[in-house]
Amino acid sequence: QTLDLAQLMPGASIVAVDAHGPFVEEARRRIDAARLASRVTVARADMRALTFDDGSFDLIWCEGAAYIMGVRHALESWRRFLKSDGRIGFTENVWLRDDVPDALRGWWLSLYPDMADVQTCRDRTAAAGYRVLGDFVLPEEAWHNYYDPMAARIEELARDYGGDADAQGALDQIRLEIDTYIRNSDCYSYLFVVAEINTDAPRRRAVS
Repeated sequence: QTLDLAQLMPGASIVAVDAHGPFVEEARRRIDAARLASRVTVARADMRALTFDDGSFDLIWCEGAAYIMGVRHALESWRRFLKSDGRIGFTENVWLRDDVPDALRGWWLSLYPDMADVQTCRDRTAAAGYRVLGDFVLPEEAWHNYYDPMAARIEELARDYGGDADAQGALDQIRLEIDTYIRNSDCYSYLFVVAEINTDAPRRRAVS
């Protein structure tokens, strides 16, 4: 996403953060290879404890990660880093149907207890001090673009770590995740939301 944003917005300066050191190093390698280092900085940082100055950014972009904090808490925490006319783009896991099988609902809620439907996500965004400008449900194609290469990589790793029970257990969990989506793709997806600061809403600092 960092590379895509840099290429789509050639006049922008970007700060990318991740808490996992190897991911930070890989991002730097790719940015250097794309000759974007003059505009893109990568920092090792925890999104739950960012230390940027208030009003630092025009845009915050977060795909597939806000759920770690809970979307409302994440949006409240990050709001102060945006300029007064700043915007945020993020994704959130949502139910697409009310009649979700109990086993599926239980599995997902064990992973993310705050998972809700599309309208609840919009309501939480508004409650965090934003005005939703637009949203859309990610199509199945997006999931396959993510899962298909992952499935192939899993089989490679399974051969490489054939005698490692811990590695095999981790790979089995990823297989379960992929299989669960394939069997229930009509029940849940990600909602992509773009929102702007609602200047009529009170600013609050989130306490963690």
